[in-house]
Amino acid sequence: MLCRNHPSQHLAAGDDFAVDNGMLATITGLDDTGLHIRLSTGEQVALDRGYVEHGWVDYAYALTIHKAQGVTCDHVLVVGPAGLYREGIYVAMSRARLSAWIYATTAQALEVDQRHDTGIPLPAEIELDPQRTLLGRMNASGAKTLVTVGDPDAAHISELAATVPAAELLQRAKDAREAEQTVDVINPGELRVSYDRAVTARTHLDEGRRVRALDRDNVGHVVAIDDTAGTCLVHFQNDHGHNADKTLPWHELVVIDHPDTVTLTPAATATVTATVADAEDDWAIELSAYGIEPGDADIYRCAVRVAVDRAAHQLRAIQPDWLTTWIGHRPGDAPGAAVWDDTTTRIAHYRLLHDIPETEPGIGPHPANSDEADRWQQLMLRILEDRCWLTDRQHETVEPVAVRSPIELLDRRAELEQLVATAPADQREFIERITRAGVDPAELQQRLIDASRVQDARRDWIIANWPHVIELEQITRLIDSQPALAHWPAVEPERVREMLDELRLVAPTLGRREERSLAEIDDDAIASDPVVRVEQQLRHLEVLAGRAATESEREAVTNQIHAARVALREARTQRTIDGVYARYMPDPTDDTRRDRALTLAYDTLSDPPAWVVEHVRYLHDTGRLATTRLGDLTIRVVIAAAHLDQHRQLPLGWPDIGLPLAERVVPEIELSLPSP
Repeated sequence: MLCRNHPSQHLAAGDDFAVDNGMLATITGLDDTGLHIRLSTGEQVALDRGYVEHGWVDYAYALTIHKAQGVTCDHVLVVGPAGLYREGIYVAMSRARLSAWIYATTAQALEVDQRHDTGIPLPAEIELDPQRTLLGRMNASGAKTLVTVGDPDAAHISELAATVPAAELLQRAKDAREAEQTVDVINPGELRVSYDRAVTARTHLDEGRRVRALDRDNVGHVVAIDDTAGTCLVHFQNDHGHNADKTLPWHELVVIDHPDTVTLTPAATATVTATVADAEDDWAIELSAYGIEPGDADIYRCAVRVAVDRAAHQLRAIQPDWLTTWIGHRPGDAPGAAVWDDTTTRIAHYRLLHDIPETEPGIGPHPANSDEADRWQQLMLRILEDRCWLTDRQHETVEPVAVRSPIELLDRRAELEQLVATAPADQREFIERITRAGVDPAELQQRLIDASRVQDARRDWIIANWPHVIELEQITRLIDSQPALAHWPAVEPERVREMLDELRLVAPTLGRREERSLAEIDDDAIASDPVVRVEQQLRHLEVLAGRAATESEREAVTNQIHAARVALREARTQRTIDGVYARYMPDPTDDTRRDRALTLAYDTLSDPPAWVVEHVRYLHDTGRLATTRLGDLTIRVVIAAAHLDQHRQLPLGWPDIGLPLAERVVPEIELSLPSP
């Protein structure tokens, strides 16, 4: 790919030729004079050494998102998260016909956030989740937010929203849209885009100037301009010497080389304005037969949105008793408030469009119309889902500041001392004084000023590692303030150590390790088995049925459960048809889950994690360890590990919890338990 415009390159035959930024080419040769290429449009071009040595030629294995607009591919690969935002992601991913992928290394994903990336991490730099960080960047809008638009219809839209019922506005919008799709003339809105392109092109067109067609890379020269017809005669020549003259409309041409503007002739001015003006007149005449004016469909839709927004704001402001009883008061945390706001907006939208009186709570009774009944039921289920989430969600807590143990402080100091040992030789003594708090502020400031004036590796090292120098000084001060034996590990009681050793002895023999978690295994099974998906949906609906608090919610859930059971029967029937003997064959996920259970049991028992050690210590401190059998403790620990693997958290109430065998959530595994 050529990365810079240059008017003074040459064709292979020696003629002058101007190359443009973004041209694609294939390298055909390389010699002392420069680089020989064949453009995608066919021209054989010789790039001189200066153009190549400036780095203006690069690999063309990818396109920028901006350059890819309008392109359609079977598969799209988006590389790296840098510069991504919601609108850009939409453009990039929508280029794909079959699949779209985003590729980012862990380091790239973490670099989305501003952090100190030089040397070893700082203490405040917690380990981030790359996937979560990448998704956060994809959900962030890059649109300008401080833009004021003077809408001439704003007052009319506001009046319609205040005086006309929303249902009537919606019907008017539908009628207007149907009228626009019925009339047999061109919508002038579609012509305005072409009009803008035509104006831009004609104000730069002149005979002899280079142009390219809007939908291709062919470059030609303008031979003649017809201001009456709004066209240009363009001469093209390929690398085989074949010539072609094509007449193209102005809106299909792009003028390259950024030439100066030209003065439009009266005929050109009339041409670029007459087409749109005539279309607008024809459009208005045709719509008037339906009692519609141009733009009515957009105006009515905007009025509906304004009315819905007002109703939602009013509902949130008043918060009637039925609303707070149903979904509670607005939460104070950001995620909870966002879900609550979205739920109230849906409720307000439905109430407004169905003209539900203020005395009627919720979204009204079950409609008799089948289509309306389906919408009512889906909304009722969604509100129930939101209400359960608002009730059950775990509030975000502020992560406590990490407190390092004395041993961790010593390890960190050793790591930082190794880094400081790489400092420039003439600065090591000064840096050692800093780390021991032996430099007064005035001297420190002057030394930093002197170092910043030196353009060499010494300045670069100090700038890159200054945070670590300060950290070393603070850690050294903290270690000096601690008791002499503070770094010695705390000794667990003898009975606790014995029980942990016994747990290590009963660890099962591990065959094949399964690194996927139980949650991931279940997700894969659900994604591949329609029956499992419907069964999971049915279980979820049954849980919702137990949480339903109103007759309307119970009715909606019951109807949905009935539909899910019908779907389940159909899915099972289809699976039976697909393979009569499939039901008698073992589930392929059983072996995978068993392997994962063995992996969990082996890892948890052979090297007890901190939560297991804390649990055994808790049993000892409460006097219950002496009466706890090894087998019961082993099963309890393995089940808790499976719960952690399945739900990403320990069982509710841990460690003060007893898990009966009926709650076992993993396949049975053999443990080497001693005989009683």
